[in-house]
Amino acid sequence: PPPPSLQANTGALQLPVQEEAELSFSPVCLHGKGLTHVSEYFSQSAQRLSFYSWYGNAKLFRFSVPEDTVLLRWLLQASRGSGPECSRTQVTLHFRYGAPPVINPLGTQFPANMSLPGSYSQTLPLGAAPQNTTFVNLTSPAAGDWFIAAHLPEATGKIEVKGFTTPCAYMLQVDMFVLRVLEVSVLEPDVPTWQTISRPAWPLHTK
Repeated sequence: PPPPSLQANTGALQLPVQEEAELSFSPVCLHGKGLTHVSEYFSQSAQRLSFYSWYGNAKLFRFSVPEDTVLLRWLLQASRGSGPECSRTQVTLHFRYGAPPVINPLGTQFPANMSLPGSYSQTLPLGAAPQNTTFVNLTSPAAGDWFIAAHLPEATGKIEVKGFTTPCAYMLQVDMFVLRVLEVSVLEPDVPTWQTISRPAWPLHTK
C-alpha cells in the first residue's frame, strides 16, 4: 500500500485517463552484490491545464508500476506561456494508488459518516520563472496502477468575450522512472531460505 505519511484530500473525480506511453521505454541493467537492477523510463504527452470550477477541469494521468520496483521517481514539469495574459499561479497534483484521487479544490463537504480514501498532494508554483521542474520519489511502491490528478487554482468566474482575449497556456508533463530488481527471492511457508545481507548499502529484497 502507499506510505502511511500520505496526506488525505476530499472531493469527487471521475475523468478520462491519460494513458501511459511506453514508446520511451529504456532498460538499463545495473549489477551489484548478486542483484541485477533494471532502470526503466515511461513518458506521457503533456496536457494543457485549466483553472478549476468542476471536476472535468482536472487532468488525470495513469502509470503502471512494474512488479519488484524498489524506487519510483516522477519527473513533473509545469510551464506557462510568456504573454501578458499569463499570470503567476500554481499547479496542484494529487497522487493515489489503485484508483483516481478523491479531491476537493472548492472546499465542499461530504456526509459525516463517509469514508474518504487518502492521497498525497504536491504543489508546483509558477512564479517569476515560467517553468517548474520537481521530482517526487517513492521507495518500494506498490505494483500496479498509480494515478495523478492535476489542476490549477479555482477559476475566478469572470465572463470573457471569446476572441477578445487569448487564454494563457499552462502545461504539465509527467514522466516516470523506475528501478526494479530482477529475480527477487520468493519466501515460502516452511521452506528455509538462506540470504546474505552484505552491508546497509545493499539491502535484501524478497517477496
